[in-house]
Amino acid sequence: MKILLVHPRRRDKYKRTGSIKAYIPPLTLPVLAGLTPKNIDIELCDESVDDVDFNTDADLIGITGITSQINRGYEIADTFRKKGKKVIMGGIHVSAMPREAKDHADSILIGEAEDLWETIIEDFRNNRLKEEYMADTYTDFKKLIIPRYDLLKLNRYRSSSGTNIPRLPLQTTRGCPFNCKFCSVTKFWGPKIRMKPLENVEKELLRIRSLGTNRIFFTDDNFIANISYTKKLLELLKEYDFSWICQVSTNIYQHEDLIAKMSKAGCSAVYMGIETFSEENLENINKRFNKMVDYNKLFLLLNKYNIRATASMIIGLDGDTKESLEEMVRLLIRLRVSYAQFYLLVILPGTQLREEYLKENRIIDNNWDHQNGTVVTFQPKSFQVEELQDYCWALYNKFYSYESIIRRIFTLANLKGGVNSIFVPLRSNLYFLKKLKSRLHPIEN
Repeated sequence: MKILLVHPRRRDKYKRTGSIKAYIPPLTLPVLAGLTPKNIDIELCDESVDDVDFNTDADLIGITGITSQINRGYEIADTFRKKGKKVIMGGIHVSAMPREAKDHADSILIGEAEDLWETIIEDFRNNRLKEEYMADTYTDFKKLIIPRYDLLKLNRYRSSSGTNIPRLPLQTTRGCPFNCKFCSVTKFWGPKIRMKPLENVEKELLRIRSLGTNRIFFTDDNFIANISYTKKLLELLKEYDFSWICQVSTNIYQHEDLIAKMSKAGCSAVYMGIETFSEENLENINKRFNKMVDYNKLFLLLNKYNIRATASMIIGLDGDTKESLEEMVRLLIRLRVSYAQFYLLVILPGTQLREEYLKENRIIDNNWDHQNGTVVTFQPKSFQVEELQDYCWALYNKFYSYESIIRRIFTLANLKGGVNSIFVPLRSNLYFLKKLKSRLHPIEN
């Protein structure tokens, strides 16, 4: 028996799948491969670096993808089914829109796959594949699964500095208690933080190192969700020479000791969902904890310990005006933020925000391809649609202007940090500027 697992590439507005190399491989495919019994032949296809082989001899096709990839996933599924192949689909979008997904698959998986994958394989082998599998509980996250990164074509990704393969993903926790209106994480992963045993994390770290890289991206939605666990993890990371990046909540500024430990353990950059500086907006999207953040202290501490920060901002919230958005960019520049990503508000299925916008009849574009942060798919309150679309570009151009880059990168802290403290963020900022001049969106590959 042979299984082909496919991670579809997101289509652009012309419905092309493109061939630009990705930075980081998907984690789901290697994890499922690691769960697959050894007597099963398994092949992985990440369409961002590989073409789907529609003439494969695989018996079962598995497809997963987020909302902005799902239309391409449906195309792939439909093509395989026309050729007589059995297709199973899963992932966060399928779990939110199961009826829709059933039109394109022989079977769907709702929820987390870890506790069901071997059952699915056994059912398929015995010709009793069900139309639907549902995870009734969250996996306890304690089972050792070594992701099969080796089954990906690692040499086709953009290589990480100092290696010939990409930065590899690793997950140590799941769950988020915050339940922001625009986010689907709490609904899919649950509100409780589940932690992977550190002995299992260490085995995964060693596996990554055996592949010839020490570069990691922690996919945890909040690396510091359980600070006690994080500190133990940092002690483990200190034993190895890894360079890593992660996502953290803004309250990290309250824990300078933790920031210092992260820096010593190899953290080079963090990604933070600031979303907006408007208290009205934060209230509306149920992200109230960001209202109390001392951003001056936050970025001073990150700069002090030579950790670069990416601020993720949402554009198009109901409280946004031209004046507030201009002030937002000015503040990001004044705070010396290394990088910023401006996402036009994404209305994801399964979120409270989408339910509200549907009731208000404000969704004007139902093409899932466009739920990627680069297209206005809703009726804004204070802007015309095209006006907001253009304004997002203007914000990018201002933040990544030469004047802004010089002010943000050539700081006293960076100068004290050595050549790389200047060179790395400068190179990346100039790369984003080059993309903008070619009218290419910085958050797209």
